Amino acid sequence: MSMKNNLFYIIIIFLIPITIWSAYRPKEYLLWIAEASPIWIVLLIFFIYHPRYKLTKISYLFIFIGSVMMLVGAHYSYAAVPLGEWLQDLLHLSRNPYDKIGHFFQGLIAALFMKEIISIKKLLTSRWWINFFSVSFAIALSAVWEMLEWLVAIFMIYFGSKKPALDFLGAQGYIWDTQSDMFMATLGALSVVSILQKYHERCMKREHH
Repeated sequence: MSMKNNLFYIIIIFLIPITIWSAYRPKEYLLWIAEASPIWIVLLIFFIYHPRYKLTKISYLFIFIGSVMMLVGAHYSYAAVPLGEWLQDLLHLSRNPYDKIGHFFQGLIAALFMKEIISIKKLLTSRWWINFFSVSFAIALSAVWEMLEWLVAIFMIYFGSKKPALDFLGAQGYIWDTQSDMFMATLGALSVVSILQKYHERCMKREHH
């Protein structure tokens, strides 16, 4: 079996100890479940469909980075991740930016994924339309994520867990948090069809054919 075929399983193997670390004495256990469980739900879906839809190495790399970022955020809560606090001090920001970086990667990974699925299934041939649907998918996914965050937070508050709910939302008192999260995801998606486009398309041509 080639390295490409093995790569997804290698990612899973590396993520298991990171998940165990993340789950060890997190800031809030309920918060950890809410923030870490989506990773393994998505990875389970990837596991089921991986034999039929193998992505490129660059996509698996970003999936791994994004998963690690979410597990770190789940352990500390996004507003208290040390890396974000360091960036906050360095850049003299009013809030921890780790959550925004995470949403940037969310949009980037979603756009990479959609471009590759379109390529594998040969659904479109026009680069413009492929890019349009890839970015649109990333924005739509970001919007769905924000709605799910809202619903989970309401569920937590209903059962008397207001503090974990507020930490889960990660707003840090910023009234435009939802909109800025979606904006960062959009920037991540746009980076795929601009900065990464030529390299990613070379990877797809080499690895999908």
